[in-house]
Amino acid sequence: MKHTSNLLKNFFSIADEAFYNENRQSSFFFETTTLENSITVEMILPGYTRDELTITADSDNLIVETNDKFKESKWKATFKRAFKISESLNSKKIDAVLENGILSIEIPKKEKSRKINVSIK
Repeated sequence: MKHTSNLLKNFFSIADEAFYNENRQSSFFFETTTLENSITVEMILPGYTRDELTITADSDNLIVETNDKFKESKWKATFKRAFKISESLNSKKIDAVLENGILSIEIPKKEKSRKINVSIK
């Protein structure tokens, strides 16, 4: 029985490290995927609703956090997560979807400038 107790203790210790940063603030798993025309950030947020979350962005940062409508519970905690936005991304056209506990945020890449022919008069 002691062996099982240690296994559970180790499991929950690992889970704590995965879900909390060094300041004991909630942190969540996320993954970024680079596509041809965009970057996608996916966060695992089980139990959260879109009304409890706020996403803000400027030219430098994308911030995902709980807002004043959030109700803390045994299984959910307040959090704030910031991501650096590259200059090659268009922070004005970000799209986000929360479905089945997964928040997907798509940030399109800026269009490359195109060469144009300029006529000489």
